[in-house]
Amino acid sequence: MKNNKMKMVLITYDLFLALGAIYEGFRMVLGRYGEYPPEWLGRVPFKSWVIPGIIAILFYGLGNLLAGVSTFIGGKKGIIITFIMGIIFLVSLLISIRVLGDIYLATGEFIILSVIQILLSIIIFIVYRSRENGLV
Repeated sequence: MKNNKMKMVLITYDLFLALGAIYEGFRMVLGRYGEYPPEWLGRVPFKSWVIPGIIAILFYGLGNLLAGVSTFIGGKKGIIITFIMGIIFLVSLLISIRVLGDIYLATGEFIILSVIQILLSIIIFIVYRSRENGLV
């Protein structure tokens, strides 16, 4: 039973990240990106925030949604997808710091969210495997 509760925490977290990415992505696509300085556009290969918004929606939003649904349906496969999404999110944030040469407040918060996602998936995967092997 504890395993199911832990999986539900991971599923909820994935859905939280998915909704946040979709929300922010739509804000970027619709031009409501007040916290993104226009001077950053000179450092990235985009002329506006529309393409990054679409990437946020499709990749991070739907990717985390897929992770949550896969965890709900299949367990181990979804946990692995969650781990991969957390790694990709963290790496993309570190790359953005390098490319932009700047950090804004949300970057630190996003780094924390990605690390939590990675750690949750590792912990839940270990518990899942332990129960699968009859160790717990």
